[in-house]
Amino acid sequence: MADDKPQIGSRVGHDLHDKLIEYADDRGISKAEAVRRLLESGFEYEEQQPRFEQLEEELLADGGVASKNEFAHLEQTVTNLQKKLDETRRKSNALNMALFAALMFVVLSEAGILTGLFVLAGGFIALFGVVVALFYSQFYGGEV
Repeated sequence: MADDKPQIGSRVGHDLHDKLIEYADDRGISKAEAVRRLLESGFEYEEQQPRFEQLEEELLADGGVASKNEFAHLEQTVTNLQKKLDETRRKSNALNMALFAALMFVVLSEAGILTGLFVLAGGFIALFGVVVALFYSQFYGGEV
């Protein structure tokens, strides 16, 4: 059964034809499908063009205030994200210090360097360091 869709024929220059072939090859589609897609996107662009021109006129009419406001909003967002990143880094550093203190205690006690009363004293010091680091990172977000 033949397709009931109307056909469009056009003669084009060699450069435009080569661009069409390249477009179709890059997308793995036929020339006919490439022409259909390009026509559709061209018409969509033409339909949106008055809206783009209207937006441009509005921005120029108010001196670009909307753009300045958008820039200020983006700048504030970046600043907030930088602050959150810095806070996360400080918390991470504090937690790393707590982990280091705990691991050093385990290594020293297992190596036999800390024995008897020193294990108890070293354990309290390591536990105190872990608690302080965790407290500091949780409530102040600061480095230890």
